[in-house]
Amino acid sequence: MAPRRILVGVDFRRPSLAAASWAAAHFGECAIELAHVLPIPEVPAFLRPSLPALDDRLTTAAASPLPALRGFAETLRARDLSLQVRVGSPVDGLAEAAAAFGAELVVLGRQALDGSRGRTLERLIRRLTVPALVVDGRARESPRRILAAVDDAPIGRQVVGWAARLAQNFGAELVLTGNEKAFAAGADIKE
Repeated sequence: MAPRRILVGVDFRRPSLAAASWAAAHFGECAIELAHVLPIPEVPAFLRPSLPALDDRLTTAAASPLPALRGFAETLRARDLSLQVRVGSPVDGLAEAAAAFGAELVVLGRQALDGSRGRTLERLIRRLTVPALVVDGRARESPRRILAAVDDAPIGRQVVGWAARLAQNFGAELVLTGNEKAFAAGADIKE
Protein backbone atom coordinates (compact mmCIF):
# COMPACT_ATOMS: atom_id res chain seq x y z
CA MET A 1 0.00 0.00 0.00
CA ALA A 2 1.60 3.25 -1.16
CA PRO A 3 1.23 6.51 0.73
CA ARG A 4 -1.18 9.00 -0.82
CA ARG A 5 0.72 12.20 0.07
CA ILE A 6 4.50 12.54 0.08
CA LEU A 7 6.65 15.53 0.97
CA VAL A 8 10.15 15.73 -0.47
CA GLY A 9 12.68 18.16 1.03
CA VAL A 10 14.70 19.86 -1.72
CA ASP A 11 17.78 21.95 -0.94
CA PHE A 12 19.14 21.79 -4.53
CA ARG A 13 22.09 19.61 -3.59
CA ARG A 14 22.49 16.38 -5.55
CA PRO A 15 21.12 14.01 -2.84
CA SER A 16 17.88 15.96 -2.46
CA LEU A 17 17.36 16.20 -6.22
CA ALA A 18 18.00 12.47 -6.52
CA ALA A 19 15.49 11.83 -3.71
CA ALA A 20 12.84 13.88 -5.52
CA SER A 21 13.52 12.01 -8.77
CA TRP A 22 13.35 8.71 -6.90
CA ALA A 23 10.05 9.62 -5.24
CA ALA A 24 8.53 10.68 -8.57
CA ALA A 25 9.72 7.46 -10.24
CA HIS A 26 8.41 5.16 -7.51
CA PHE A 27 5.39 7.09 -6.21
CA GLY A 28 4.45 9.17 -9.28
CA GLU A 29 0.73 8.43 -8.88
CA CYS A 30 0.70 9.95 -5.38
CA ALA A 31 0.39 13.61 -4.50
CA ILE A 32 3.96 14.85 -4.11
CA GLU A 33 4.99 18.20 -2.72
CA LEU A 34 8.51 19.53 -3.15
CA ALA A 35 9.43 21.75 -0.20
CA HIS A 36 12.41 24.09 0.01
CA VAL A 37 13.24 26.00 3.17
CA LEU A 38 15.37 29.13 2.98
CA PRO A 39 17.44 29.44 6.12
CA ILE A 40 17.84 33.01 7.31
CA PRO A 41 21.15 33.24 9.16
CA GLU A 42 21.26 34.93 12.50
CA VAL A 43 23.04 38.26 12.23
CA PRO A 44 25.13 39.39 15.21
CA ALA A 45 23.63 42.45 16.89
CA PHE A 46 26.63 44.67 16.11
CA LEU A 47 26.18 44.05 12.34
CA ARG A 48 22.41 44.62 12.13
CA PRO A 49 22.63 48.41 11.61
CA SER A 50 24.93 47.83 8.60
CA LEU A 51 22.68 45.30 6.85
CA PRO A 52 19.49 45.80 4.85
CA ALA A 53 16.22 45.38 6.68
CA LEU A 54 15.15 41.77 7.30
CA ASP A 55 12.09 42.26 5.07
CA ASP A 56 14.36 43.27 2.15
CA ARG A 57 16.59 40.22 2.67
CA LEU A 58 13.56 37.92 2.87
CA THR A 59 12.01 39.35 -0.29
CA THR A 60 15.24 38.91 -2.23
CA ALA A 61 15.92 35.41 -0.88
CA ALA A 62 12.36 34.08 -1.20
CA ALA A 63 12.03 35.06 -4.85
CA SER A 64 15.20 33.24 -5.90
CA PRO A 65 14.49 29.49 -5.39
CA LEU A 66 10.95 29.34 -6.79
CA PRO A 67 11.86 29.50 -10.51
CA ALA A 68 14.57 26.87 -9.97
CA LEU A 69 12.13 24.67 -8.05
CA ARG A 70 9.54 25.04 -10.83
CA GLY A 71 12.14 24.18 -13.47
CA PHE A 72 13.23 21.10 -11.58
CA ALA A 73 9.62 20.03 -11.00
CA GLU A 74 9.03 20.08 -14.76
CA THR A 75 11.68 17.37 -15.18
CA LEU A 76 9.80 14.99 -12.88
CA ARG A 77 7.05 12.79 -14.21
CA ALA A 78 4.67 12.96 -11.28
CA ARG A 79 0.95 13.27 -11.86
CA ASP A 80 0.08 15.50 -8.89
CA LEU A 81 3.03 17.73 -7.99
CA SER A 82 3.01 20.91 -5.91
CA LEU A 83 5.72 23.25 -4.64
CA GLN A 84 6.30 25.08 -1.40
CA VAL A 85 8.99 27.54 -0.31
CA ARG A 86 9.30 28.46 3.36
CA VAL A 87 11.69 30.69 5.26
CA GLY A 88 13.36 29.79 8.54
CA SER A 89 14.93 26.76 10.12
CA PRO A 90 15.09 23.82 7.67
CA VAL A 91 14.11 21.38 10.43
CA ASP A 92 11.11 23.43 11.59
CA GLY A 93 10.11 24.41 8.06
CA LEU A 94 10.09 20.87 6.67
CA ALA A 95 8.31 19.44 9.73
CA GLU A 96 5.65 22.17 9.47
CA ALA A 97 5.38 21.69 5.68
CA ALA A 98 4.83 17.95 6.16
CA ALA A 99 2.07 18.59 8.69
CA ALA A 100 0.40 21.32 6.59
CA PHE A 101 0.47 19.12 3.47
CA GLY A 102 -0.86 16.12 5.37
CA ALA A 103 2.12 14.06 4.27
CA GLU A 104 2.02 10.37 5.10
CA LEU A 105 5.69 9.97 4.21
CA VAL A 106 8.66 12.34 3.93
CA VAL A 107 11.39 11.48 1.43
CA LEU A 108 14.83 12.97 1.99
CA GLY A 109 18.17 12.68 0.25
CA ARG A 110 21.43 11.87 1.91
CA GLN A 111 24.89 11.74 0.52
CA ALA A 112 26.30 8.31 1.26
CA LEU A 113 29.95 9.05 0.42
CA ASP A 114 31.51 10.55 3.52
CA GLY A 115 29.65 8.60 6.20
CA SER A 116 28.72 11.77 8.09
CA ARG A 117 25.63 11.45 10.22
CA GLY A 118 23.77 14.48 8.88
CA ARG A 119 22.71 16.43 11.95
CA THR A 120 19.93 18.37 10.19
CA LEU A 121 18.55 15.13 8.80
CA GLU A 122 18.70 13.47 12.20
CA ARG A 123 16.96 16.41 13.93
CA LEU A 124 14.26 16.51 11.25
CA ILE A 125 13.51 12.79 11.54
CA ARG A 126 13.15 13.16 15.31
CA ARG A 127 10.72 16.06 14.80
CA LEU A 128 8.47 14.43 12.18
CA THR A 129 5.22 12.77 13.16
CA VAL A 130 5.26 10.57 10.04
CA PRO A 131 7.86 8.12 8.74
CA ALA A 132 10.79 9.38 6.70
CA LEU A 133 12.44 7.51 3.86
CA VAL A 134 16.07 8.48 3.31
CA VAL A 135 17.34 7.86 -0.22
CA ASP A 136 21.08 7.58 -0.73
CA GLY A 137 21.28 9.14 -4.19
CA ARG A 138 20.64 6.32 -6.65
CA ALA A 139 17.66 7.95 -8.31
CA ARG A 140 15.96 5.09 -10.13
CA GLU A 141 16.82 1.90 -8.24
CA SER A 142 14.25 0.18 -6.08
CA PRO A 143 15.52 -0.46 -2.58
CA ARG A 144 16.86 -3.93 -1.87
CA ARG A 145 16.95 -3.36 1.88
CA ILE A 146 14.91 -1.06 4.11
CA LEU A 147 16.44 -0.16 7.46
CA ALA A 148 14.04 1.05 10.12
CA ALA A 149 15.50 2.48 13.31
CA VAL A 150 12.97 2.21 16.12
CA ASP A 151 12.87 2.90 19.80
CA ASP A 152 10.04 2.83 22.31
CA ALA A 153 8.69 6.25 21.23
CA PRO A 154 4.96 6.31 20.38
CA ILE A 155 5.69 6.61 16.64
CA GLY A 156 7.77 3.40 16.69
CA ARG A 157 4.80 1.16 15.92
CA GLN A 158 3.91 3.35 12.92
CA VAL A 159 7.50 3.29 11.68
CA VAL A 160 7.62 -0.52 11.80
CA GLY A 161 4.25 -0.71 10.01
CA TRP A 162 5.32 1.70 7.28
CA ALA A 163 8.68 -0.01 6.87
CA ALA A 164 6.96 -3.40 6.51
CA ARG A 165 4.56 -2.05 3.88
CA LEU A 166 7.38 -0.36 1.95
CA ALA A 167 9.49 -3.53 2.07
CA GLN A 168 6.55 -5.55 0.79
CA ASN A 169 5.81 -2.95 -1.93
CA PHE A 170 9.41 -3.07 -3.22
CA GLY A 171 10.09 -6.74 -2.49
CA ALA A 172 12.91 -5.59 -0.22
CA GLU A 173 14.46 -7.06 2.90
CA LEU A 174 13.34 -5.32 6.10
CA VAL A 175 15.97 -4.72 8.77
CA LEU A 176 14.91 -3.33 12.14
CA THR A 177 17.42 -1.77 14.48
CA GLY A 178 16.86 -0.33 17.92
CA ASN A 179 16.79 -1.25 21.54
CA GLU A 180 15.35 -4.47 23.01
CA LYS A 181 12.56 -2.59 24.74
CA ALA A 182 11.33 -1.31 21.36
CA PHE A 183 11.33 -4.82 19.88
CA ALA A 184 9.48 -6.24 22.87
CA ALA A 185 6.83 -3.51 22.55
CA GLY A 186 6.50 -4.16 18.80
CA ALA A 187 6.39 -7.95 19.04
CA ASP A 188 2.64 -8.08 18.46
CA ILE A 189 2.77 -6.04 15.22
CA LYS A 190 1.40 -8.08 12.36
CA GLU A 191 1.89 -6.79 8.83
